[in-house]
Amino acid sequence: MATTPGIIRATAIRSLMNLRKHPVDNSKMRNTASLGDNSGLKNLGIHFVNLAAKTQSCETHSHDVDEEWFYILKGSEGDFVGFGAGEPTKAHSLIAGDEEMEYLCGGTRAQVDICRYPEAKKVLLINRGDQGPEGNQRWFDESALSSTPPALQKK
Repeated sequence: MATTPGIIRATAIRSLMNLRKHPVDNSKMRNTASLGDNSGLKNLGIHFVNLAAKTQSCETHSHDVDEEWFYILKGSEGDFVGFGAGEPTKAHSLIAGDEEMEYLCGGTRAQVDICRYPEAKKVLLINRGDQGPEGNQRWFDESALSSTPPALQKK
């Protein structure tokens, strides 16, 4: 935690890192330090991430409401990419090459978001409310969702 509110010294960042396995596929994992949480930010998530060589950061996904960005510090240094909300054709994840990758990533934290995992055919509903950054999460199979109101569905 920051010794001065809102400040995390560079020397302390690596001590904040934790291994995070993705809930859709535990083989996709990264070491991450939540800079946003540890500096007191509530509506933005910002992370310093170390991704081992030849690994994938997370399950390929897109957000209906939240926006995300990535700035590569090591492995394609200097590249920046942003993903706007509601762009399912831009589902994304990062994959490290032959060497480890380090990057900063961040995004908005809307009260409610829908995260779509097209390859896994899963959908995650996140209601953050007073629950903190992870919120109250509900998982669905993509096939269980319909745009047809229940009263109009065939029985």
